[in-house]
Amino acid sequence: MVISISKEKIYYELLCLYINLMMVFDCIADTFLFFDYRFTARSVLQKALYIVLFAALILSGEYYGKKLRKSFSIIGVFAVITVASAMATPEIVSILTRALTIFLIYFIGLIIFVPHITNFEKFLVCFEKYFVIDIIYSALNILVHNKIEHAYSMSFSYNSFWLSGLALIWFFKQGKLRYLFIYILNLISNLIGGARGGILCNVFLLFFCFIVIYHPGRKNTNLLIRTLIFIGLIGVGAIAALISLGERLLNLRSLFMLSGRSSDFLTGRGAIYAVLWKKILTIPFEFRGILSDRIYLANSFGSFDADYSFTSYAHNFIFEILYQYGLVLGMTILILAVICVVKTLKTVRRKWKQKNSFCIFYVLSLAAAFGQLSFSSSYLNTMNFGLAVAAVMVAMEFEKLGYKKRKFSLDRVNLKVNEVQI
Repeated sequence: MVISISKEKIYYELLCLYINLMMVFDCIADTFLFFDYRFTARSVLQKALYIVLFAALILSGEYYGKKLRKSFSIIGVFAVITVASAMATPEIVSILTRALTIFLIYFIGLIIFVPHITNFEKFLVCFEKYFVIDIIYSALNILVHNKIEHAYSMSFSYNSFWLSGLALIWFFKQGKLRYLFIYILNLISNLIGGARGGILCNVFLLFFCFIVIYHPGRKNTNLLIRTLIFIGLIGVGAIAALISLGERLLNLRSLFMLSGRSSDFLTGRGAIYAVLWKKILTIPFEFRGILSDRIYLANSFGSFDADYSFTSYAHNFIFEILYQYGLVLGMTILILAVICVVKTLKTVRRKWKQKNSFCIFYVLSLAAAFGQLSFSSSYLNTMNFGLAVAAVMVAMEFEKLGYKKRKFSLDRVNLKVNEVQI
């Protein structure tokens, strides 16, 4: 028997695994924790598999001059920034190799790979199989982190959001209740054993969906009905939970924080923001470079140590950018970023009817990046940031070339077909 497997299909499956790999490994780690063991080999195996996938995507992809040059130009600019950063803050050299390896995987890889997707409809279908893992992941997160009062998993909130958000949008589009079940289970799991940043991701998702999908004057009866069903089920579930759990809900970390019972809602972030802001205002024009906030925070709240410095960061992309690049240059970067996002949102809004599969990808990537980087992580080690930048790059190509000139078809790239003999 001969089975024909297109290079396009292989590429999409590899890229989908690349995006969901952290969730898969986190799910395995939670399985170990459920049985009171630790997945000690996780870090080494995960990095090794990322390197293998990176190489496989390079080999399986179809690369053309202009796209590759655009990606390498971004790499070149970042290389210059890195050298300047090392000169401005020499201490970053001690954590530079580790940081750049992660940045290569989570950011550079995605801005190389995502723009080569020629059919987002087919690409999003590849995520369907990972819904099963997300259901298991959500259940394990509840079981593992409900054992200890106020225990939580920040990685769950961000690693699972893309899939749960996709399930919610597909429910709105198709009205299938299984997608709503996936989303609600994920949301409950996040409230019980997740971080507040995951809730913020959902807020951004609804906000961007409203901007892109909703068009005044257009008949959206089905969408309205599904939205009301969603709100109704969430409301009924919330009331039932409140009645059945009562005060025990305050044992859940996110709800404990949101209820105002915590004396430090920002859990230490307020002190970080204050220290950074004071330094920014003291020397507003100083360029300190990438990773410099980690060095400064490590020295401010302890003593310099490479491992500690790597994990000490601003926990907010605005403070991170302003500290690293200075007030004036940082504000310029942020203003340009806002202009770019607004412009591409307008482009995506116009493309919703014709090519809504890309619009879904764009909305999810942007919501995940804004939600995560507003409260946690750094743009230097966040895959969601890489996805958002890659999505913006594709949207800008839409704007530049127009929808008719950019055809999402196999004919455009002349994909070859590999035949696998079985």
